[in-house]
Amino acid sequence: MSRPADERALVRTAGLYDAHDSSYNEREGRAVTTSYVMKVSANGQVSIPAEARARWHAEQVVVVDLGDRVVVRPLPEDPITALEGRYRGKGPSTDRARQQARADEAAAARRKTR
Repeated sequence: MSRPADERALVRTAGLYDAHDSSYNEREGRAVTTSYVMKVSANGQVSIPAEARARWHAEQVVVVDLGDRVVVRPLPEDPITALEGRYRGKGPSTDRARQQARADEAAAARRKTR
């Protein structure tokens, strides 16, 4: 049985959308790569295949629109806790950022009163 032309084109171009982020795809020392062709319902819904849902154990996902593709990534149960310490040492400390913001606000207020 032959595939419709639009589906054949999708399969040929699927390689364009196979960008992998090891922080999400490496499990137990091996990369997991699986592609699915899904139908979008009239309401804009897409079902996540059972295999992927079982692998990620996620109750929530984040959908990122990258312009030429959409990425669906699982969210941890407590996303805030998962970020704790992740950006430590990158950028100014909270105290320094607050001090700079206050200085910027004071400078803007002085410019307004002139």
